Amino acid sequence: MPYTTIEVISYHLAVFSQGATIALCDAKGATFATAYVRPEAETLTENHQDGTGMYRLYYHHSSLAALVDMLRNERPVYLHYWFEGGGNCHLATSLEPVGEAE
Repeated sequence: MPYTTIEVISYHLAVFSQGATIALCDAKGATFATAYVRPEAETLTENHQDGTGMYRLYYHHSSLAALVDMLRNERPVYLHYWFEGGGNCHLATSLEPVGEAE
């Protein structure tokens, strides 16, 4: 399987003094991924799927507002993960029409 796509149905945001975590949940309410938001000066860990099957994503603090905005205001949102892509994964919306005035 070259990649997987999972729809994000809900999320849980926790903000700490040095970063944040965003737990991403599927249609069954199960957490399938965690996005870790870290300080700009920190070298980010490569995105990966751990031994339990949980997806681990890493972002700098400058991405936090865009991540939260997407999760709050867009639907549907998906996690796309390429298994042979060296940790290549991203959160994305589906195709949207130009000028839908959101």
